[in-house]
Amino acid sequence: MQSQVRTWATAAAAAVLCASAATAQYTENFESYTASAGGTVFTPGGAPNSGGWRQWDGASNNDTLAYGAGGPIAAHGGTKYIATQLGSDTIKEFSVYTSGHWVITNWTYIPSTMLDLQWFVLLNDYNDFGPYSWATQIVYDPIIAEVRPDNGYSLNTCTPQWGLGVPMQFDVWKETKVDVDLDADIAQVFYDGAPVGDPFSWSQGPFGQNGGAGLPCPPPPYIEKAIECIDLYANSTLMSPSVIYWDDISIGGTTPPPVAYCTPTGSGSSSGCITAIAASDNPNVAHSNTCTIAVTGVEGQKNGIIFYGLGSNALPWCTSGGNSMLCVKSPTQRTQGQVSGGTAGLCNGTLNLNWNGFQSANPGALGQPWSAGAKAYVQGWFRDPPSCKTTFLSQALEMTYVP
Repeated sequence: MQSQVRTWATAAAAAVLCASAATAQYTENFESYTASAGGTVFTPGGAPNSGGWRQWDGASNNDTLAYGAGGPIAAHGGTKYIATQLGSDTIKEFSVYTSGHWVITNWTYIPSTMLDLQWFVLLNDYNDFGPYSWATQIVYDPIIAEVRPDNGYSLNTCTPQWGLGVPMQFDVWKETKVDVDLDADIAQVFYDGAPVGDPFSWSQGPFGQNGGAGLPCPPPPYIEKAIECIDLYANSTLMSPSVIYWDDISIGGTTPPPVAYCTPTGSGSSSGCITAIAASDNPNVAHSNTCTIAVTGVEGQKNGIIFYGLGSNALPWCTSGGNSMLCVKSPTQRTQGQVSGGTAGLCNGTLNLNWNGFQSANPGALGQPWSAGAKAYVQGWFRDPPSCKTTFLSQALEMTYVP
């Protein structure tokens, strides 16, 4: 592993992923381990320690140390943290992160006395003695004082972006964050809150070619698409000592907020109404939170409904003419009929739905029982005789169920 990563790093001489706040699924603050002011060996042999950390390929290693109160620096949180140096190649494996949207964070303290490189490496696939599949690798380089991730090809420009760096901060705790959407196969790296390079293909790896050279851009997903291994790797010798301190490593799942899509085209309804749809929040599986949906900009005093399905669509509502789209796949579920209110001829009507109230009152409705991560696609419909089919459809909304 060491030679491969070093070879990659040596060869490497604007849409930003957005997500709601992460809910932590895995956290490591190192508080549960034996530690000391002088440093206690963290992973001495091939067997994992109590938290599952061990050395690459089951090697024996005495160079990853756990520090406690009175150690070289103060912890980022609590009183304990670890340090990697010399032959450290410390890994933690996972088996559960194969889909969904995740945020991986670590906090590093880089001493100004550091002389050689260290890496934060993330792998799609890890097996002792191989095969391995890298996703990205982030080098902390004291020689040029940069943090440089290898991020494959930019999905914005299709140009190589390995080796792009930002200034590295010494003698202070700083956060490195990797935002990973496994379903979309998109990732992006951040250091100290700022993006480092553009989004890239997670599965295609640091140089964008896990599936082979000469891929199109954007590349197709590679067979390996997961968050399977964290590796803290030190490239250090007694001649060039290199120590990095690590604390508060986490992998948190995120749920995107409700997202509107499929906006009606042209001039809108017969009165020129351009409708919009929004939800106060994603629904939870117990239907106990507040999730209300509002379709606004509806023609006043029109009969209408809000309906939903389990998949999205983008089909013209009429084969010829018309400005609205059917944005929800069949089968669909209607909710109760209602009148939009407002003033006839104006665009001040609204259709409203208490989503959780409807689901609780109709346990046999489409989608029941709902589970975390399930999606609902929602759209409004109202009478509009001058329009095609005498009706008009609103913008649509994608909601994701949360626990």
